[in-house]
Amino acid sequence: MRRVRGRQLGWFAWLVLGWLGCARPAALAPARMPVDPAARRGSLGALSLGLFEALRAGSLEPSMARDHEVDRLVEPQMRLRIERERAGRLEQGLLEGFRRDWAGARFGGFCAQGARDEPAANGLGLQQPAWVLERLLVVADLGSLRSASWLEGRFVFTDQGWKTLSVTRIEQPRRRHADLELAPCDVESGLR
Repeated sequence: MRRVRGRQLGWFAWLVLGWLGCARPAALAPARMPVDPAARRGSLGALSLGLFEALRAGSLEPSMARDHEVDRLVEPQMRLRIERERAGRLEQGLLEGFRRDWAGARFGGFCAQGARDEPAANGLGLQQPAWVLERLLVVADLGSLRSASWLEGRFVFTDQGWKTLSVTRIEQPRRRHADLELAPCDVESGLR
């Protein structure tokens, strides 16, 4: 009887530990630029769509990396800089302009500039090498015309997709933005 009960408890403990292991959030790690061009375009499309939805809603909070994610991606001294950038980030009036201008819009595409593999412990203070992005033109399709806005900041690609560490500048949305035709892009979709 004791042996059977001991085995049952052993199996139960094994199942509980296995379940707890699955319940933990997966570790987050910086990732390098995908070799496949379609994978690069797809990942940047997902980032751009998320930022478009956040701008249209009037809040970037849903698209920002959480504190524990930032801790896993950058060195501690860079963490302080990112906190300062986030604290003085943006005026709410600018984001309200997106809510009004892009309320009925659909996602129209993007232009990525400054996309590159960044070594560890370089200017961005990454803990490991990663694909990073400096600037992104997010495009809104308003039906008969398009509107666009440049976002600048710290965007890092991870094994779980893109993470926005901070946004340092957002351009007011502009209809018939000249960069829809003129901007040189490292990767783009839906512009031309």
